[in-house]
Amino acid sequence: MLIVAGLVIGVVLGVPPTLRTKMTAMPQLVTLFNGVGGGTVALIAYAEFLDSDGFTAFQHGESPTMHIVIASLFAAIIGSIPSGDR
Repeated sequence: MLIVAGLVIGVVLGVPPTLRTKMTAMPQLVTLFNGVGGGTVALIAYAEFLDSDGFTAFQHGESPTMHIVIASLFAAIIGSIPSGDR
């Protein structure tokens, strides 16, 4: 159900700017969409870090487990790196 809701929200927000954009401005629009996707990945990595058992231990004064910190950091970094033709 959440996937369908995400698809509907994405279509509602993504289709109108796509239909209004001229073909000469399409690369800038694609770059904008890629940037939003990268930001989303960083937010998801942060949310997963907060939801993990390691963060619960961190709240109680312990250090979060290293594999959770490394996985969250790599997910945020790799997801935020722009990919393109150039």
